[in-house]
Amino acid sequence: MSESSPLEAQLHRLNPEQRQAAETLDGPLMVIAGPGTGKTQLLSVRAANILAKRDVTPQNILCLTYTEAGAEAMRRRLVELIGRPGYDIEVSTFHSFSQRLRGTYPEYFDVSARVRPASDLERARLLNSILRALNPKSPLYSGKFENVSGNLGDVTSAIDNLKRMGITPSELRAIARQNADAVAYLQQPGQVVERYFQAKVPGAKDAKQDFVHDFEAAVDRLSQLAPKELTKNIVGAPGIYQPYLLWFADCVREAELLDANGNTGPFAKLRDALCMKQRVGAATVRVLKAGAQAQRALALADVYERYLARLGELELIDYQDMINLAVTALREHPEFAAELQERYRYLQVDEFQDTNGSQMRLIQLICPPAGDAAGARPDSAARGASWPPAGETGPGSVGPNVMVVGDDDQAIMRFQGASVEGIRQFSEVYRPVSVVLTTNYRSTPALVELGQEVVAQVENRLISGEGKRIVAHRTEDEQDAFPIRRYMDASSQYDAVARSIRARIDEGFLESAAKPGEAIAVIAAKHRNLKDLIPYLKAHGVPFSYKVRTQVSQMESMQALLALLRCVSALAQGDVARAEAELPEIVASPELGLAREESVAFAIEARTSRTGWLAALGKAKNPKLR
Repeated sequence: MSESSPLEAQLHRLNPEQRQAAETLDGPLMVIAGPGTGKTQLLSVRAANILAKRDVTPQNILCLTYTEAGAEAMRRRLVELIGRPGYDIEVSTFHSFSQRLRGTYPEYFDVSARVRPASDLERARLLNSILRALNPKSPLYSGKFENVSGNLGDVTSAIDNLKRMGITPSELRAIARQNADAVAYLQQPGQVVERYFQAKVPGAKDAKQDFVHDFEAAVDRLSQLAPKELTKNIVGAPGIYQPYLLWFADCVREAELLDANGNTGPFAKLRDALCMKQRVGAATVRVLKAGAQAQRALALADVYERYLARLGELELIDYQDMINLAVTALREHPEFAAELQERYRYLQVDEFQDTNGSQMRLIQLICPPAGDAAGARPDSAARGASWPPAGETGPGSVGPNVMVVGDDDQAIMRFQGASVEGIRQFSEVYRPVSVVLTTNYRSTPALVELGQEVVAQVENRLISGEGKRIVAHRTEDEQDAFPIRRYMDASSQYDAVARSIRARIDEGFLESAAKPGEAIAVIAAKHRNLKDLIPYLKAHGVPFSYKVRTQVSQMESMQALLALLRCVSALAQGDVARAEAELPEIVASPELGLAREESVAFAIEARTSRTGWLAALGKAKNPKLR
């Protein structure tokens, strides 16, 4: 390759950390890359370098990312760098890639070619019909509304989360049974729950300390002597599942059970978090909450299984099914997995902090860890033991050629079921070469420094301290520093923001701006924060424009209207009790125009009158309520 080639020129432009990653071509590689550190350019240059220095074709490289925008940006860089072959490198999102596998290899997928994505309404109707048909004794049964199960939203969310984790109904059932067995183990007569959670804590200070120490020792001893069935990892989804007994032991081990004065308040707090009171004959005892949760999980596994079966009968899939169908096909057909492993000799994954359990399983099946052709690993490794064994792979060795690029600090968003444990699990399972990019090319020094102060508060960082200290490449900075202010509560913060904007307007800031309508912006993590700010903007006379994209049915005003329609419908059917059940939401809705204090006062009045909400409305002094 000539020194003047586009690739060589790009390699020379990389900083030392970027170049180390771009030239680490074989074996597992993990790049920790914060915002603005040039990861998209790095991924493109490394792919071009693989083509130049390894005996592979563009079709042997697979690049996966989380969004279509990310995939398009990577492909554009590849084409700019290597020309026409850039189109032959497969660059795709996880969902698009999984869908393409189903179209290309239909013989491995146990679904009809006629399947189509289910709409939200179709999914809701299916799940609702299953929930409404449950036995009233089921933990998931709810007859709150006439035609809609009261648990519909919670069950829908739970199934969506399970799919993101890549957990099947049979795996959920196995987890629930394991948890139930662990609860029974801890609740044996004379063991932890009876001896410590049901017993009265001693009053003397020394006795309290002995009590707590004995408790810790008993939990540790029980976890060490527990049958293997209670501690084995049933599912290897990262950051999602840990056998209950091990989780229980970790909770006790990591908790401070005595306060600074030697009192057992923290112990009581932990006990109350883990236990609930239950009537047994004439006595009231404490039992572990996990027992009831395990029964709900078993019921959920049945509903989940019926839901998948009904989707199959109707030839429907939902969004998350695209990945799970691919995972199932690869697990059940080793020859299919072998074919993809042979084809995709190099795998690159962008935005790895957004990778959830099902996506991690897909990665491990396409590019299995060394010594594991099936993409599985021993139970001991799932609990944190080193895998593969030392010496089989690691820095500089030839192993699975998989590179992941992500930022553990951004994993705190837990987007679509992702967590920092995904990055941590990759590090434990693949034992990769690690490269940390520390130069930010996008932002000014003041903004980078502000980001470092904020991110220093993140817990459970994979890399912290000076090992991940981001520095700005740019030297120019219009602002010396960003002021950091702290407030006692949210109300004080919102008021201060509104006052600050009002002051800028009064100083003529908008008149001097090129685009007054875009001169001042407020950015928040959630729409709820922005909505909470609005009353303070109004109070200080600040004009504002607030736009949000949302489903019409989820708008607060639409929720109030739907509640009103349900109330009228119930009254038309003579069902006063069901009509009154809708009134609290109607009375509290902003559309009615009541101050919050007025709606709360009426709710208290209606409750104390014992005549019912409808009767209380008729007698209310407020004309809006009447």
